[in-house]
Amino acid sequence: MVDMQWDWIGWVVAAIATMFAIRGSIRFDINEWLKDRRRRQEEQLENLCPHISVFKKDGKFVIRSTYISPPGTEAWQCQMCGHVTYDGHAIEQGQRYWAENPDELMKRNKRIKKLARKLGRI
Repeated sequence: MVDMQWDWIGWVVAAIATMFAIRGSIRFDINEWLKDRRRRQEEQLENLCPHISVFKKDGKFVIRSTYISPPGTEAWQCQMCGHVTYDGHAIEQGQRYWAENPDELMKRNKRIKKLARKLGRI
């Protein structure tokens, strides 16, 4: 009878230890996961941004950079995604590339809009 009681207590202690081991190794926090997913999507949006805007002026399509330089700084910040750069030459190269490849720009803008909807920006 005494051996059976110790057997039962041993099983209970083993079960509790197993629960603590599983709880310690498998921890999933939904809020942390959502925050991490949002951070990744924000980074994707910044990486997808062409940093230009296209608008119609006098019947022609015009491509304009969305970078602005705050007064007193050498940095350029994109108004659409917030990307900061110090390289004005790269901005000009980007404008030339998108002017030469308008079809790719349209595809890129569709992907950006889809991701912006997921992030709640549209």
